[in-house]
Amino acid sequence: MAHFGLFCPPGSGHLNPMTTLGRELQQRGHRVTLINLLDTQINADAAGIEFHPIGQSEFPIGAGTKSPDCDRNKCSSVF
Repeated sequence: MAHFGLFCPPGSGHLNPMTTLGRELQQRGHRVTLINLLDTQINADAAGIEFHPIGQSEFPIGAGTKSPDCDRNKCSSVF
């Protein structure tokens, strides 16, 4: 069978349907890998699909959840 690489923005509104698609593809006998930032590995693990990280130096674990101009008093989510 085929090997599918799934790539999407790292927000939950994108990851949840993508991992659901990944599980369905696996049930149909395909190999599936989520390609995303390190912070999203937990989503791949929870779905039981493979994971391949990208942007590790630019977005280490935890960096994908805060904006670059975040300060102590106010911080917004990037995703």
